[in-house]
Amino acid sequence: MIRKLISATLLGAAVLALGVRSANAQGQQPAGITQAQLDSAKAAADDVRKQTVAANMILTDKEAKAFWPLYDNYRAEMAAIRMKGAKALHQLATSTDSLTDANVNFITNLWLSQRMAEQKLRQAYFPKFSRILPPKKVARYFQIEHRLDLLVQLALAQEIPLIY
Repeated sequence: MIRKLISATLLGAAVLALGVRSANAQGQQPAGITQAQLDSAKAAADDVRKQTVAANMILTDKEAKAFWPLYDNYRAEMAAIRMKGAKALHQLATSTDSLTDANVNFITNLWLSQRMAEQKLRQAYFPKFSRILPPKKVARYFQIEHRLDLLVQLALAQEIPLIY
């Protein structure tokens, strides 16, 4: 089941990546893509992610009742962290010619800090998930999240040019 939903997740991530890449440094909307379309693509990608998790977790009714609110909180916090990193990457991708070395160092540090914040969030949620799920299901959940994150990162990496 995870393979069937992966392509939709990858597609949603690619749409978001294209929007980030094509937007200019002044924060204007990408040419031909409205904010509503970007929001719709993000919502679709989030929905497919949730469907992928649901199809692969095999939760009892009791587990599901406790899991889904915690999942929603976790994903909301992760999204907030990732928006900061996305803004930094956007600046790097769209302004490489006009950025000073100091700007590049600052933005790169923001991006690296975002990556550390993601890991701290995972560590903070591990005991929360462990209180409601058996250890194997917690590990499975984090494996699924990791695989989906890799797909999104791959889509973004393909769209964001390297700095010269």
